[in-house]
Amino acid sequence: MMNEVFTVQAPRLCRVRADSSPDEDFFPLDDDGFLGSEHIVAPPGSEAAAGLLVAPGDVAREGATVLLGEPGAGKTSVFKLLVQGLPMWDDPFVPDGADRCVWVDGPDLTAATWDEVLGSHLRGLPSVAVGQGPSPGGNLTMVIDQADESEICRHLPSYLKRYLKNKDVRGLRLLLACSGSGRPAEGAGSRFSRALEPASRAGVGTGQLPCGDVDSSRP
Repeated sequence: MMNEVFTVQAPRLCRVRADSSPDEDFFPLDDDGFLGSEHIVAPPGSEAAAGLLVAPGDVAREGATVLLGEPGAGKTSVFKLLVQGLPMWDDPFVPDGADRCVWVDGPDLTAATWDEVLGSHLRGLPSVAVGQGPSPGGNLTMVIDQADESEICRHLPSYLKRYLKNKDVRGLRLLLACSGSGRPAEGAGSRFSRALEPASRAGVGTGQLPCGDVDSSRP
């Protein structure tokens, strides 16, 4: 029913945050609740830099990205667009060597289920070898949605470090979505985070809406 009423999905923007950005670093809003005009929107294809507004696809092309935003801000929708067209890992019709996606919801990620839902896929990554070229296998995009609702959220960095030790991560893209206050400790080893932003007056007129804060790094 909602898709029949709202037929156009506005593009989103993310504000890139540095590791030093405090959780209380709220967006500056005007008296009507719109985003302030002092933010700079980066052109398409720009590199992530703290303080910029960038398209989600530009900040999540590779490495690790932590997308921050309150419930209902649109984090899940953004990630669905980023993995659109990627087959799920258990799709029986995915040929060998094809890119694939693993998607897990935070409440389903526990100490008991870790190995089954994520750990086994990380163990399957190729090992690092001196002088070895890129892996012939396809790239793996791993999504942890609602990561702050996982009972092991605060321990995710240690889980990832342990399972990615001596692994070739050039073909791994890691996407985590969580609320600003519930992000994994140490940012899961990331250098930047992105936050879904409020709407601006100009964005309302053009159909372009910000989406949130993002942390991005290469594992």
